[in-house]
Amino acid sequence: MIDEEIFCPHCGSKTPNFNFCANCGESLKDFEFDKPSHNSSSEEIIIAAITTSDTSQSRFGGGKPKNVFFTTNYLLEDEGSRIGSLGNTMSLEFGGDLILEEINEKIDINKLKHETSGLKVIPYTEIEKAEFEVTRFAVYLEIKAPSFTPKYVLGAKKYGDQFQHKLRSLLEPKIGDRFIVK
Repeated sequence: MIDEEIFCPHCGSKTPNFNFCANCGESLKDFEFDKPSHNSSSEEIIIAAITTSDTSQSRFGGGKPKNVFFTTNYLLEDEGSRIGSLGNTMSLEFGGDLILEEINEKIDINKLKHETSGLKVIPYTEIEKAEFEVTRFAVYLEIKAPSFTPKYVLGAKKYGDQFQHKLRSLLEPKIGDRFIVK
């Protein structure tokens, strides 16, 4: 359907399904898109990734990290012990960027669900809200969805502004005003 809207794999903004993105002007012709609910193919594109931990086990205290992937239509969470199984992630503890962006790696969601036990898949349309919070010591992101509500420790307070800017640019085009800064 021509009037169907999709998310651009280059900038992440919603755009009509034409040959070029209405926001950044990049070509959309090389990518095949369908809405996730009508998707016969389960191919997705990873846009960005971050290594983090849940609040029960802070990675700064030696807890097990989690990989969170931002794809075209979904948010994926995988155990951090398998770094590199879905894509490349970077974290502060390895001297990398806060969030690795512009990955543009194609993945098959259904294949990954069968191959990766514990993989959590949340459609952006299912996210009720994403709360970003900077406290006295750390930066947190809590994703609230009917099937899954994690609260992640992102890093130290000094990185709060950087995390806020990057997460806003990734999540606001997908969930709009449901991205809340506390």
